[in-house]
Amino acid sequence: MTAGESAADPIPVWIPDEWSELKSAVMRESGESEQNELFEAMSGMMDVDMLQQVTAALGKISPSLEDGGDRLARLLEERGVQLHFTKRTGDFSNNVWVRDILFGIRDRLFLAAPSFGRGHELNGIKHIRDRVANVVQISEGTLEGGDIIMPSNDLVLVGSRGRGADFLHQQLKEMGGIEMAHVPHKSTDSTPHLDCAIAPLPPIGSDKPNLLIREESLISPRETVESLQRYFHEIITADGDSPDSLSMNIFWINPETALSTPSAVETNKKLRRLGYEVIELEYGDLQEKYGSIRCSVAPLERTK
Repeated sequence: MTAGESAADPIPVWIPDEWSELKSAVMRESGESEQNELFEAMSGMMDVDMLQQVTAALGKISPSLEDGGDRLARLLEERGVQLHFTKRTGDFSNNVWVRDILFGIRDRLFLAAPSFGRGHELNGIKHIRDRVANVVQISEGTLEGGDIIMPSNDLVLVGSRGRGADFLHQQLKEMGGIEMAHVPHKSTDSTPHLDCAIAPLPPIGSDKPNLLIREESLISPRETVESLQRYFHEIITADGDSPDSLSMNIFWINPETALSTPSAVETNKKLRRLGYEVIELEYGDLQEKYGSIRCSVAPLERTK
């Protein structure tokens, strides 16, 4: 919550695509204060040598995990983006992937149906969802935000099948004017969601956007390209980076500027050759937790 903002003020939601200028978003709260409280509590429970050993062990994990998300939050706030922070629940490493638990489509905020026992994370956004007028809970099956990509105001790409996707499809029909297309991808550590397999790009010289794909991350690359061709001006293969780089997990703060990581070397070169500005943000150990920049931010409002 920013200065001058009341906890009772409504939070607007408008998501027309993946790149209109970002105005507000949700991220996981910084863990610095909680970490300090933990160290203070431990200091009264063990001798100096043991405390030093435990602190050193935690220091190899926690600071680097925090730093990537904290750097991203600072960058967005410097760009004038209003951030709303979740409240931490349960496992630390999962809480950072807020995109998994909520996503916006037009004026609706969808609460995901997360898998792997992560439903408790929805409790950490109650103070946010209570201020949004139009909230829809995915109440059937499983469906996470990383499997939802919106290249345009009338198209949603979905990376999973099942009751969760069927529920969303019905919601989109009720909203009207939105087509849903399924994009099957391999389920691996480097491709936990669709946003690690494909990345739509803002239009350049055409009314249609372009699309980057990692062919090796898709189940049927040729069939996928054929089925998606009518939606995009050009579909570009981008398999040059290691799968562990999560190079497709690009996040747009406006139509000209993408956030990526230094490990996505070839993808970043390709984006720059196409004319986009690429800001590289070191994410460190966060990428070892099966996610990257896009996974860490859930946009609430972009410009109309």
